[in-house]
Amino acid sequence: MNLHAVVTWSHPRVPFAYVQDASDGICVMNPQWDVRDTAKPGTIVAVEGLATEGEFVPAVTNAVLRRVGWWNLEPGHLVSLEQALTGLEDGRWVAMRGFVRQLTRTNGLARFDLGSSSGEFQVWALDSRTFDPLKGAIIRVQGVCAALSNARQQLTGIQIWTPDLRYVRVEEAALSPSPWSGST
Repeated sequence: MNLHAVVTWSHPRVPFAYVQDASDGICVMNPQWDVRDTAKPGTIVAVEGLATEGEFVPAVTNAVLRRVGWWNLEPGHLVSLEQALTGLEDGRWVAMRGFVRQLTRTNGLARFDLGSSSGEFQVWALDSRTFDPLKGAIIRVQGVCAALSNARQQLTGIQIWTPDLRYVRVEEAALSPSPWSGST
């Protein structure tokens, strides 16, 4: 399989990356980059690899990605959790919003557990600074939508993989604790 696409998400500690071509987003398993900077989001790459069955949609495996140019990632179109749960947005660059319920750090990444009026989803970002002020805030995040599925290929959840903090915007800041909320 050969295609030209834009890198939308990658991290050296995980065995996959996402790219998006003119038709759709694609998960690349075990990517091999021609040079280190090729993995930066916004890089236009030539992808050579094998098509394989992904978790929810097809993926590319054992791919070599070669830099051929640069592109600025455009704003993702806003989708609801209901839309994302159809699976149609899997691998695509989107925007979603939600209430930050919890923050967890693991393996160089930060996981935000977000709630919306229709359920919960996760956001993964590089763990490059403190995110504690985001807890309790309503945020809008742009990133790659990843549909999670079980062994029977049934969609079970949604994750958003955001490549940089510039793609996370606070829409409503967390409320400061009230002086009346403590014990007396």
